[in-house]
Amino acid sequence: MTAQLWDKVANQVNFKLEIDVQRFCQLVKPDARILDFGCGYGRIAKQLKQLGYPEVLGADPSAA
Repeated sequence: MTAQLWDKVANQVNFKLEIDVQRFCQLVKPDARILDFGCGYGRIAKQLKQLGYPEVLGADPSAA
């Protein structure tokens, strides 16, 4: 999906979806380097940092 297409539908997306924190923490070691591509405004990346994952990078090509 291109950034332009995403910009057209971004206002229809539910940005309140949650990750399964317990499962994530079981599967991903705290020293992992995490890329949250398509992170939007960075809500999940911020949550992962707060959970103790120091190496989190969020990137999103969409201006919206």
